Amino acid sequence: MKLFIRILAAVIISSFITGCIESTTLIKVNKDGTGTITVREYYSPQVMSMLDGFQGVMREMDMTFEDEEGVTHSMNWEVEGPANLFEEQIQSRLDQFGSGVTLKSSFEETNDRGWNGFRAVYTIEDVSQVKMGGVDMAESGNDAVHYSFDFIPGDVSILHIIPSEHTRGDLPSDDDKHVDEDIDMLGGMEAMFGAMFQGMRVRMLLQIDGFIVETNAEYPTPYREDEIILMDLEFDRFLDNPEALKLLMAEDPDAIHKLKEKDISGIMAESPDKTIKIHFQ
Repeated sequence: MKLFIRILAAVIISSFITGCIESTTLIKVNKDGTGTITVREYYSPQVMSMLDGFQGVMREMDMTFEDEEGVTHSMNWEVEGPANLFEEQIQSRLDQFGSGVTLKSSFEETNDRGWNGFRAVYTIEDVSQVKMGGVDMAESGNDAVHYSFDFIPGDVSILHIIPSEHTRGDLPSDDDKHVDEDIDMLGGMEAMFGAMFQGMRVRMLLQIDGFIVETNAEYPTPYREDEIILMDLEFDRFLDNPEALKLLMAEDPDAIHKLKEKDISGIMAESPDKTIKIHFQ
């Protein structure tokens, strides 16, 4: 029965729009093209409270459904909850990563803030078969930047990180009436809006087994010779910027990259038009 799962998916989408998530994806590539993907994702107490409240409402409703054989079942809301949410998110990542990726292990844990979440480790059989999603600020992910990989093994292995074909839109015009009205509606509510996003951070890192000989990556990880940053978005650092709010509210799939071009702090993200090259040994 997928009704509950679809509703939870809506909760996750809305929680991304309203903050309250800390997410880190680390892709590690070995010299033979195998590797691992480690996902760590944590949800704020506000998100957990939202789920608990949703469960409470649904427990009071008499909801039944019929299976394909005509047998009637009652929905058992007592067994649904955060564990089910984490399980669905872990599976959804697996579905997105492409062929040759399997789930190795997963477990619940908390971050330094005490937010509940999970850590999942996936095994890569061949990095050339892996697909990685980018950040999409629009309602649909169809125009988001996604990455594929090309790998050539050798004494010096070569890894190409290739963005999907992507057409970048124009910046919203300064006289965009709809967006300006939305910004006006936020008048006096900046503190509340900032609180919704407090602590939100989305990171995607790539690590190789060895050291990087040469790369055109824009963001090598400080103090490490084996890692680059594909994306690191610290929402706390730019949500007090009116231009940032305007772009985010416009639900532009290129919002993050346009904010970066404006030198707004808290944003590290590779260009959606550049193939990243890494030579390592």
